[in-house]
Parts: sequence; structure tokens; C-alpha cells
Amino acid sequence: MNNQLTYNLRKEADIKMGGELENKLLNFLMTQDEGWIKTTDMYNVVDFVNEDKKIIGELKSRKYISNHVSDWMIGVNKIQRAEALYSRGYKVIFYFAFYDGVWKWEYSPENVRVDTTLRNGGRVDRGINEIKQYYYISNEKMDFLTDKIKVPKIDPFPDCIF
Repeated sequence: MNNQLTYNLRKEADIKMGGELENKLLNFLMTQDEGWIKTTDMYNVVDFVNEDKKIIGELKSRKYISNHVSDWMIGVNKIQRAEALYSRGYKVIFYFAFYDGVWKWEYSPENVRVDTTLRNGGRVDRGINEIKQYYYISNEKMDFLTDKIKVPKIDPFPDCIF
């Protein structure tokens, strides 16, 4: 299979999985607090908004067990967007879904300074080099949210590790 076809198929599967997990997390958040809505653009750096409480949520899904790495990556663009929203009075929460549940981390300039490191990272499993700069958040700084929502372990492309 050529790289572009592999990339397209894997990306399509990842987008579908991400959308399903976003819907599950939205339902979970609604049981905790009314007022959450899902943003309409799947490429938005914001997945959920609660305008009443001025809270923004962003979900990242990872195909591994949460404690298999010491820190979790989030794109520089996501942190920059969080900074802009935070400066407008929003609370910004990043959610991370894994095979074993969902964790959360709240953005603040202080938390970025204390909890993160900036370095190159990314993925190559979709057949194209997607390496760029990421903030890495120490998993010790994450708060467990729920084990009711999990990344499915069924991979349509089982020949890849990640």
C-alpha cells in the first residue's frame, strides 16, 4: 500500500474513533454539568464549550495504556489556543483518552511552566512523517476522570504498534 493511501485510511479511522470518543465524553460531561455543547468543526482546537461556566474542553485520544509513557503530548497550536482563551477568562481543560480511561489537565501559564517540556514528537504510523513540536505534560500532573470511556483496542491496521 502506498504511503498516501495508508495515511488517508488511517487518518479516516482515527477521525472516526476521535468523534465517537468526543460524543461519549460529551455525554459524560453533561452528567457532571449542564451546558456543554460540542463544537461543529472537527478540526477545531476546541472540542467542547460550556459558555455558562466559561469552560473549554479538548480531547486527545491515544492508542496505548496511560502509564506506558511518562508524559503525554499536546500540540503547540493547542497550547497557544488555550493561552488565548485563558486570557479571555476561560478555563481550559485538556482530556486524554487511553485504553484504560480518561485523564484531564487544566491549562494555566503556571501549569505549562511547571508541568510540561517542549520537544519534537509525533507519529509515523500513518505512513507519513508527522513529527513537529509538542508540549509534553508529565502524567503525574494528570487527574483521573473516568474509566467508563476508553479508546477501543480494535485497530483496523493491526500491523502497526503505534
